[in-house]
Amino acid sequence: MNHSKLAALTTQALVLTACLFAMSAYGQNVDYLISTLQAYRDNLRLGGNSAMMSPQAANLTDQDISDIAAYYGAQTPVIDSETQIK
Repeated sequence: MNHSKLAALTTQALVLTACLFAMSAYGQNVDYLISTLQAYRDNLRLGGNSAMMSPQAANLTDQDISDIAAYYGAQTPVIDSETQIK
């Protein structure tokens, strides 16, 4: 997915991408991201970040979710002295 496609997503999708960055989605498995975002959207994932994520994911289409997952899955994980990505 190119950056212009990402920019065209809904405002909710952009807020969601900020949430995903906060949970270190860069380089994450695409299928995992898709299933996680679908679970948030469908209110099947509870606890943790669900209170923040579910409302943001509520109006995402399957295509939006696939595009977001593909974008983040293709990124290189960012690791600094404060963060360890496993």
